[in-house]
Amino acid sequence: MAIPRSVPVITSAGLQVASPSAVHGSHVFRSASNFNGITDEIVNLVLDHAGNLGQIKYIKEWWEDPAIVGEKEEFPCFYLLPLYLDEKKTKLDKTYESSRYIDDPLALTTFPLTVMAYYKYTNIRQPVRDVRDYAWNFFDILLEDMRTYVRLSGMKSSTPHIGWHMAGTNYIIQWWAIQLEMTAIL
Repeated sequence: MAIPRSVPVITSAGLQVASPSAVHGSHVFRSASNFNGITDEIVNLVLDHAGNLGQIKYIKEWWEDPAIVGEKEEFPCFYLLPLYLDEKKTKLDKTYESSRYIDDPLALTTFPLTVMAYYKYTNIRQPVRDVRDYAWNFFDILLEDMRTYVRLSGMKSSTPHIGWHMAGTNYIIQWWAIQLEMTAIL
């Protein structure tokens, strides 16, 4: 006959950061909040520089390259895709991984962060330079303002791309994307 075990109920009281000398059984939950802080700072960077990025009006955090862009006529729109790799757009075949040394609280983590912006045009040729310039503007803004906004991370590499596709309407969507290889002590 099995003896019933009592399962302790864990109430949600929030997470507390433990010190490095914490006793066994306590954990430091800082990586997710630090990572979310990095993505929030990228959003703030775009908000403050929206005019230099083609008058960005909408910002969305997403989990993949959006299949339907501007379904509600949301242009120009900036997408932030944390931990996302799209080899078709970035032409990167590197494996991003977190190679931490166990027992090192200051271990460096490498992760991908993709940023994209979409614009609506009626002419395919004339705005090509504008869209490309917005990508380079974001690159320059990121380099110059990294210390002010994204204090917790650094950038190892980046690859900008531009492109376009026809919508099911009478306009053309042009986009730029930059795959960033970020490093941080999360």
